[in-house]
Amino acid sequence: MPDYSDLPPIDIPLTDLLPQKAPMLLIGKAFGTEGGVVASETTLGREHELFIQPSGVFGSWILLELMAQTIGIYAGLRNRAAGSGPRIGFILGTRSFTAAVPAFRPGETIRVTAECLAYFESELPSQFECVAYREGAEVGRARLTVYQPEKIPQFS
Repeated sequence: MPDYSDLPPIDIPLTDLLPQKAPMLLIGKAFGTEGGVVASETTLGREHELFIQPSGVFGSWILLELMAQTIGIYAGLRNRAAGSGPRIGFILGTRSFTAAVPAFRPGETIRVTAECLAYFESELPSQFECVAYREGAEVGRARLTVYQPEKIPQFS
C-alpha cells in the first residue's frame, strides 16, 4: 500500500472526529480520504508519556493504537457527514500484526494509512488494512477488525 503522502490535510479539529482527549489522543495530524483511505501523522513526544517504557522508548505496540485512531478519523468523518459527533469504537481483533522494529524514540514521526476494506455504520464489524511508516519506510502493518456501536450509555 502506498503511503498516500499526497492526501490533503483535514482541516477539522481532531477532537471533532475522535472521542479521545489528551492524554489518550495520540494523533497529531489527519489527512483526507481518497477512495476509502485516511492517513495520520504523529510525532512521538512528552504528550505521549503514558506510552513511554522505562527505557525511554515507545514499544512497537503503540502502532496498534495509532492505527485504531487513524481508523477513528475515517469513522469520525462519516459520522460528521451524517450529522453526528465522535463515537467510541472498539478493536475486536487484528490479523497479521507485524512490526519491523521493536521500539521508537521520542521525536520520531510515524505516518499511518488506513484503507477501508468493509465499513458498516453500526450493525456489523468493519475492517481496515493499516500500514505504519517512519521516514518513508514501512515499520508496521495490520488488518484491524473494529466495531462502533450506535449507543453505549455506560461509556458516554
